[in-house]
Amino acid sequence: MSHPRIYFIGLHQGFRKKKFRDHYRIERRRRHESEAAVFTGGLRQTFKISEADVIFCRNIPERTSDQDVERIESKIATYRDSRLVVNDIKSFYAGDLKDESYSLWKGAGLLVPNHIILSDPKLARSQVETFQKNFARIILRTNNESGGDGLVIIEPDADEKLITSTLEKLFDRVESAKKNRKHSRVMAVEFVETTTRSGFSEAYRAHVVFDKVLSFYGVGAQKREIHYRDASLEEYGYFVELNLKLHALMDDPLFRKQIIDGVSILGNNLGAIDFLIKDGQPVFLELNPLWGATLQRSGFGPLQPAIRSHWKDIQMRLPGLAAFLKSRQFYRKMYTTIAAKATGGTG
Repeated sequence: MSHPRIYFIGLHQGFRKKKFRDHYRIERRRRHESEAAVFTGGLRQTFKISEADVIFCRNIPERTSDQDVERIESKIATYRDSRLVVNDIKSFYAGDLKDESYSLWKGAGLLVPNHIILSDPKLARSQVETFQKNFARIILRTNNESGGDGLVIIEPDADEKLITSTLEKLFDRVESAKKNRKHSRVMAVEFVETTTRSGFSEAYRAHVVFDKVLSFYGVGAQKREIHYRDASLEEYGYFVELNLKLHALMDDPLFRKQIIDGVSILGNNLGAIDFLIKDGQPVFLELNPLWGATLQRSGFGPLQPAIRSHWKDIQMRLPGLAAFLKSRQFYRKMYTTIAAKATGGTG
């Protein structure tokens, strides 16, 4: 039986033939991903889209311009109906624009933060003032950036000058971005209070491919604006506590289905989905279809010594977390699942 052939296309790959003409030059490749994709994942890489059974769109969202979307669309449009497309570019804006993501999730019955779009700079301050009355904290942000870029948390006692200057900076940021990303906008978003420990913030992520959850984990830190690398070694016990809670919830088929649906509702079939947990339910924040590998490579940074010391315990009690850290097996499972879908199997 021949292996299905996969064609990678990104912001450069698929357009600049010479630059990516070997197995190890997958655009934004992650540790152990290349060998998993083309050697152990049941696939073979092709450099001709016409020969492909699978087309994998690997454009980094925050670097993707409207012109890039059109270029990729023109490249794959002819083949879409006869190939398996991973993260089809036609669904790009559904995942890239937070307001669009929230609308689609909410329409499907999933929980999202309350939010409003601020379209007119002259009306924005009064809109924010009204919005603030309903929530202890809010977030002012752009609608198509990630990783904390273009995002400011506004406390209940925030100075009016801070709010005004933040709005001015965000509208300037959006105007500049519109040159290449015309759907850029400013949003006010509810800061969802979900912490189980006073003074801490929590965040959760799951990696999904088609109808499978490959891995999942949570982190907590004494910060309002939290990133997955922010957990400290002193809070290892808290880290375990959060992940035990998440694993218990993931054992519930309905909870797990919501996580999978969170990806598919946006028209994607692969991605890292970020969410909070409130009253035992996921509150969806954003989808990253092409996540980075820093956390996987570093073993959660400051937590790495404790994770190494308790590795056997983690593998037994927190298999969803362990699956993420075992990157070689992680990417093999990801590409094996893609290969199975391409051949009509279940992975």
